[in-house]
Amino acid sequence: MTSSLTRRLVKLLQKPIDSEARDRASLHLLDWLACSVSGRRSSSGEKFAKYSRDAQEGPNPIIGGKSVASAETAAFCNGGLGNVLEMDDIHKTAILHPGPVIIPAALAAAFDRNCSPKELLDAIVKGYEATIRLGRSLGSEHYKFWHNTSSCGAFGASVAVGLR
Repeated sequence: MTSSLTRRLVKLLQKPIDSEARDRASLHLLDWLACSVSGRRSSSGEKFAKYSRDAQEGPNPIIGGKSVASAETAAFCNGGLGNVLEMDDIHKTAILHPGPVIIPAALAAAFDRNCSPKELLDAIVKGYEATIRLGRSLGSEHYKFWHNTSSCGAFGASVAVGLR
């Protein structure tokens, strides 16, 4: 009997994260952060900063904007900033950019829950795994009609936020 994608993914996400995967996640985090800081200097970045200044306060930092905001506002603004320049990571087989979807969601959850850096990196790794595996399963035909980052990123962000 063959296993479904969902069952295989759940089994994979239950495995412990090794230091090599965490090291790679830290590089993705730095890449995303650099893209976000650069994106903040754009006209779109100014709009995200203005939105964050008007938003409800919380423990989550906004890159280059209001110092703190709610998890939802931080994930939204930081996600937008990380995608402004389209210079972030790409997975060519899955045809998507996991960073701007996974990392802001994982960071917001980590700040809300006072997670350790290790827990943050583990959440990023698992979010990337879910997003990329789903993207690969959809194939290139899906991309003709829908943006794989949007289709798969929500699942990966949910995985990253839901794990601790």
